[in-house]
Amino acid sequence: MLQAQQSGETGWQNEIGKQNRFTLIDSLLSSKFSALRTIYYNYHRKGFDIFAENEREAKQNIADSLINLEKLFNITVGNYMIRIFLDAKSEEIVNIFSAGKSSGKEQRLQETLVRIAPTQQDRWREIKL
Repeated sequence: MLQAQQSGETGWQNEIGKQNRFTLIDSLLSSKFSALRTIYYNYHRKGFDIFAENEREAKQNIADSLINLEKLFNITVGNYMIRIFLDAKSEEIVNIFSAGKSSGKEQRLQETLVRIAPTQQDRWREIKL
């Protein structure tokens, strides 16, 4: 990252309030976002990696991971990392929770997602309750 900063290219400079490559990588590596990395890990490893074997448990684990985003969101409102994750995963999340077995956590999940990503609330309303 240091070499990229020294290149002078746009997007690699540490500019307060900017949402750029520097901020993204700095946030990914920052210890203050270790909880977010745990959420990402649980979402993928304890969710998708067991989905074929046990759909209900996988959905519960995925829902728990997403619900845990709220704790981080309450600490860092408007968090760039949460927004990037939900922008990338919103369609996937809706597809998971719109078909198949219920996890029993859809209501809480939908409420949480609407709270932390209100710009996508129409999409979150597609989750089957």
